[in-house]
Amino acid sequence: SFICKGKKKYSILQIFADKMYIDNVIRNLLENALKYSDEEVEVTVTMETKEQILAVSVKDNGWGIAPQHQKKLFTQFYQVPRDEDKLRRGYGIGLAQAKYIIEEHQGEIKVSSEENKGSLFTFTVPLQ
Repeated sequence: SFICKGKKKYSILQIFADKMYIDNVIRNLLENALKYSDEEVEVTVTMETKEQILAVSVKDNGWGIAPQHQKKLFTQFYQVPRDEDKLRRGYGIGLAQAKYIIEEHQGEIKVSSEENKGSLFTFTVPLQ
C-alpha cells in the first residue's frame, strides 16, 4: 500500500496501490511541470480526500496547453507542438503511462490548462 500524510495533523491515509507506480505518476507530473515552464515556475502539490477518494493535484504556472491539445495529452506518443525555443526532449509516453496506471488503480486523471497561465493535473484513487 501507499501511505501519504494528509492535511490534518498526524492523520495518515492509506490506499491500496502499488507504491512504485503511484510514485512514477507523481514524478512524471512534477517533471512535466518543471520541463514545460520557464525558470520562474511555481509548482504546488496538494492532496485531499472526499468521500473515500484521494485526489492528488500538481499545479504550475508554466506554458500551459491549448484546448485542442488537451484531449490528446494522454494518448501514447503524443506531444504538444511547441515553438522551436520551447521544444523539449521526450517520447510522449509519460502521461499515457500515468493514465494507464491510474485507471488500473480504479481512478482517473485529468487536466485543466490555459496557454501561458499554467496547468493543473489531478488524479484520483479510491481510499482503502
